[in-house]
Amino acid sequence: MKTVLHTTGEIPTIEYDSDIPCLIGTINGFLPGDEIKKLMDSGLELWTEKRKIHGDIGWLSHLQSPAAFERIDLNWFVNDWSIRASNAGLQYLAVAGPNNEIVKMAFDFFDYNIRVNHVIINLFGNLEPALEWLRSSLNSGLINS
Repeated sequence: MKTVLHTTGEIPTIEYDSDIPCLIGTINGFLPGDEIKKLMDSGLELWTEKRKIHGDIGWLSHLQSPAAFERIDLNWFVNDWSIRASNAGLQYLAVAGPNNEIVKMAFDFFDYNIRVNHVIINLFGNLEPALEWLRSSLNSGLINS
C-alpha cells in the first residue's frame, strides 16, 4: 500500500510503500539543485521516521525520464546526503530509470561512496525489478542493523 508523504505538486513526490517496505522518491526530468536537496533531505527525514516505526526499510529513487543533474548536485548527493543516509541506517538503495549517462555517472560516484558507507545500491531500467530487489534484500536480511 502506497502513501504519499511529500509532494511539491504532481512530481516530484515521496511515497511510502508498506508492502516492500520502502520510501520511493520520484523525479521526472531536471530539478534545480535547491529542489533536489529539499526533496532528498525531506525524504531522509521521512525515511528515518518510518524506520523507527517499521524497522529496516529501503529507498528507491525513481527517475521517470532522463534526469539532468548538475555535477555540483551529484557531489552533494555523494559527499553529503549519502553519508547522512548511511549514518541513519540506510542499507539498500535502488535507482530505477532510463539508462542515460547522467544516471550511470551518478551510480558510479555513489557506488564508490557506498562501499565506504556500507550501503548496497543497485541500478534498474524500470520500477518493478527495483521494487522486487528491495523486497527480496530486506526479507533476506543480507545486512543486519
